[in-house]
Amino acid sequence: MAATANSPEIALSWLRTGQAPSQRAPEVARAMALLGRNLPATQAALRGLGPDIEHALLLQAEAQTELALMALLAEHAADKTVVKLAKKVLFKWKQKGLSVPDRSQARAPVDLSARPAPLPSFASSIDGAGGQLIFLGGWTQGEGASCIMAMLSDRDGLLSAYYVPNTSRTQQKELIGRLHASIPGFTCPVQEDFAAGRLRWALDIRDAKGLGFEGDMAEVRRALAHAEPVPEIELALDPEDEASLDAHLDASAVLASEPCFSGWFNLDRQELKALHDAVRAQPVEADDPQAATEAVRALRHRHWQASLTAIGLEKLAARLEINAWLLASTQKRGQALQALACARALRLGDRDWPQIGLIAAAAEKQAPLAALVAMAGTKGAA
Repeated sequence: MAATANSPEIALSWLRTGQAPSQRAPEVARAMALLGRNLPATQAALRGLGPDIEHALLLQAEAQTELALMALLAEHAADKTVVKLAKKVLFKWKQKGLSVPDRSQARAPVDLSARPAPLPSFASSIDGAGGQLIFLGGWTQGEGASCIMAMLSDRDGLLSAYYVPNTSRTQQKELIGRLHASIPGFTCPVQEDFAAGRLRWALDIRDAKGLGFEGDMAEVRRALAHAEPVPEIELALDPEDEASLDAHLDASAVLASEPCFSGWFNLDRQELKALHDAVRAQPVEADDPQAATEAVRALRHRHWQASLTAIGLEKLAARLEINAWLLASTQKRGQALQALACARALRLGDRDWPQIGLIAAAAEKQAPLAALVAMAGTKGAA
């Protein structure tokens, strides 16, 4: 049978490769941490996992003979089918003479309340679609050090958020490492207020849409109850930096090679096809190549401008400003100033997009002018 979108087979491949869709990445990371014994096998650690992840976790636990994890799934899996399968698997192992853990007599997790050291918080750079991963570290009485792993979008708000209690810095680092494949840019330490504020802002967007999010709703809402939303952030500049922004704007073309700007300012598939169709339909005068080049340049300009306007110049500026702040946090102040210069130009609206180095470089990379000119006037060609 072919694997479906949410099938255990696909989820199992995520667990084995460490690569998963960004919206499912926190679940996959938690499941992998359970398999690697980087998280305690507790009921709380299973909370919020989708049925496909639970099923895949059971299959992999069986392959690794992780009896304690199978026993946990047999007792606390949310999906009844997984519970039944886990019990059958445990019975099989009993028949083979292995000692299966008795969950009813399992020892409770170690109480970390005597060491109230909250975990640090981390944030990823924002990707080209406005997505961001947040890791909010904390500490609570009875559950010790904890972490909330979340995925948000500046369009759809909080997509998923999972609460991981009784964890450590080493385990948190392992979780972040497992999610690295789904982060196109970088992840860096941030202040707790920033991480909580980003999550609260994203939660408010979700609530305004009347939608829930995947994960541990009660625990996440409790943790964010008093957080102040952070929709945007400002990078403080001295007068010298302010005066140099124009030069940084021209130099910002180099940002197109930075991983954290991979995929930024690209046309989507339909938009790119529309541009190609328009170029092919463009009449070309053989004796006036300069006119043909300018006509194609104008077509590319209109299509890119329409795409930028559809996303929203203010939204793009806000994304750039947050990435600028995060770049500055990682001691990349030159790149931070270049990103900030691009953001200022978008907000002020006083520069056409080809004058913004980063956008111009992204457009030329995805749709080189020379290639478009060669394509012009080929309507109906094979």
